[in-house]
Amino acid sequence: MNAGYAADGYARSRGVGACVVTFTVGGLSVLNAITGAYSENLPVICIVGGPNSNDYGTNRILHHTIGLPDFSQELRCFQTVTCYQAVVNNLEDAHELIDTAISTALKESKPVYISVGCNLPAIPHPTFNSEPIPFSLSPKISNK
Repeated sequence: MNAGYAADGYARSRGVGACVVTFTVGGLSVLNAITGAYSENLPVICIVGGPNSNDYGTNRILHHTIGLPDFSQELRCFQTVTCYQAVVNNLEDAHELIDTAISTALKESKPVYISVGCNLPAIPHPTFNSEPIPFSLSPKISNK
């Protein structure tokens, strides 16, 4: 919960904030802070260490869950309080999903949710040599 409020405060002072939490236990705890950031139009990037990409479809109950083999519960909670949700389960589209999430948070000035399978960061992949998705922000018009 505190990581989410720290990211909220950082977004208020610096323009964008980020927090990293564990799957379900951390995700559900940070939900109130993300909801507050959504209502205040703050771009906060919430990164969740998701289940191992090989666990999807196994119907297994994992640690850090509420005891059901449904890995979409956390995602469903975040869908109503974020402007974009990315679930990264493979490396082929990881860079596109992550770049899109970050650019959407900045464009819409709202929180985003990025879940990354816990086994993926250790796997090297050639797609990380791809060019990032082009991004530009139009300046906001302030009081004249």
